[in-house]
Amino acid sequence: MRLDIREFYPELGFLALNRFVPLRFSKKTVSGRNERLNILSRYAPGSPAILSDAAKRFPRHRAGVDDILDALCGAVAASFKDHLVSLPAVPETDPLGLPMQIVYANPEKSRSCPVSMPPA
Repeated sequence: MRLDIREFYPELGFLALNRFVPLRFSKKTVSGRNERLNILSRYAPGSPAILSDAAKRFPRHRAGVDDILDALCGAVAASFKDHLVSLPAVPETDPLGLPMQIVYANPEKSRSCPVSMPPA
């Protein structure tokens, strides 16, 4: 079995999920965290509950709220598996044959949100 491993950059992921409208606030601020949570909630309505639960379960020194939001962004992007865009468009491969690429979701190509989050 071969694993499908991709590299993901959260700030690019948020930008793509926001239809390439630049985010206004730093992810380290309350406004920035709210901005990112609002973007995620468009695709995964359970995001606020997941964030709240994870923030309670993990000490802040191990996983900050911004880290949890970044992970959620990666999960949302991964759910668009058939609608990922690669940078570069045609990636080189490493010695193991893995593509050297960064991916982001292109929700514009998807008719519906593929994310199914557990109920809050």
